[in-house]
Amino acid sequence: MIYWDLDGVLRLLGSYVLGQEPDVWDKKYKGKTVVQHINEHPEICLYAPESEYLPIVNEVCDHINILTNQLPSWIPWTDKWLNNHIKISYEVVYTNGPDAKFSYLGKDDILIEDYPKYQSYNQIALITRNYNKDLDVPLRISSPDELLKFLENYQ
Repeated sequence: MIYWDLDGVLRLLGSYVLGQEPDVWDKKYKGKTVVQHINEHPEICLYAPESEYLPIVNEVCDHINILTNQLPSWIPWTDKWLNNHIKISYEVVYTNGPDAKFSYLGKDDILIEDYPKYQSYNQIALITRNYNKDLDVPLRISSPDELLKFLENYQ
């Protein structure tokens, strides 16, 4: 089964807050992290744009399972975003940290993710972003075309 991260994969939350894709994971804007900005204005979660990958997902997949780390105040806004942008059947699990996602993965499952700080990427298809482009990983997706090929080969 394929699982999907949300932010950085299907929604561009950090880039929306910062005004551009960051070169480093914990980039600050006006002295605050992305998380601090969103905590002050959780409605940002509703207005962040779709990623370049979401149209492929909406077109090719019948159903997706999303594993996303969201703070409690973000969840109502994220739920609205999902309802507005995901055009197919989906289930979402809100985790309490990046590593918690692995507890949902079976032995042969893959998580499509952009997070640059995992210990292992054996079950990760890493979406290339500026902040993770230098990681040496077994599976990387760097364009919508590459995602489409991955999905065609996986199914």
